[in-house]
Amino acid sequence: AQLDEAEAMISKLFPDGDVRVIQAHGRMARGAAEENVASFAEGNYDILLATTVIENGVDIPSVNTILIQNAQAFGMSTLYQLRGRVGRSSLQGFAYFLHKEEAITEQ
Repeated sequence: AQLDEAEAMISKLFPDGDVRVIQAHGRMARGAAEENVASFAEGNYDILLATTVIENGVDIPSVNTILIQNAQAFGMSTLYQLRGRVGRSSLQGFAYFLHKEEAITEQ
């Protein structure tokens, strides 16, 4: 549901349909997530909306930006793995960790 909401928001931000979006998550039919990631890697899509299914084994050097929603819900090792999905070429990588304000403490 969250990926669908994110896709709807992206569609509102880019109403002309200039941005091609695809999803990858663990609840997809067998092999579908891998096919979608491969299609994204081939340049058929501009944005990949994914769950942590991309944490391991995904190497797409042309990707240089990742946004992680609700970062407070993940452990440091998972965040480190997700951040490692970007910046794998000569392009500088950017990782943005979004969180709910009330979920962050001073500790």
